[in-house]
Amino acid sequence: MRPREIAAIFGALLLLGATRTLSLTPDRQQVKVSLSATLDHRLSKNNLHLEAGAREYLDALIDRGIEELESDNFETDEVRLAHQNLEKLVDGLGSHESLDLDHLKQRLAGICPIYPFCKKRR
Repeated sequence: MRPREIAAIFGALLLLGATRTLSLTPDRQQVKVSLSATLDHRLSKNNLHLEAGAREYLDALIDRGIEELESDNFETDEVRLAHQNLEKLVDGLGSHESLDLDHLKQRLAGICPIYPFCKKRR
């Protein structure tokens, strides 16, 4: 390629970049996927099995947390804190056992409030 062609391509890319905004803020789905992956990883690490209903309950907690994070515009520090707190939450559930929904709720009662899942931060 000649310098003139490279300059034309570079100029077109700059122009394209000026007409599109690049968002570094994650969207709802990205946060859901990443928090679900954190949950799965921590459950596996702790060798903790959730029986029917218990996993759905934790998924609902994650959805509530995402709503809270969304109200905070998915700020990077808040999303990072959500991941850390989700790890603490799962660690607080115990390890090497199986939890049904009733036992999960009992354990969560001793862990919550924990932002953004069980209580608003502010």
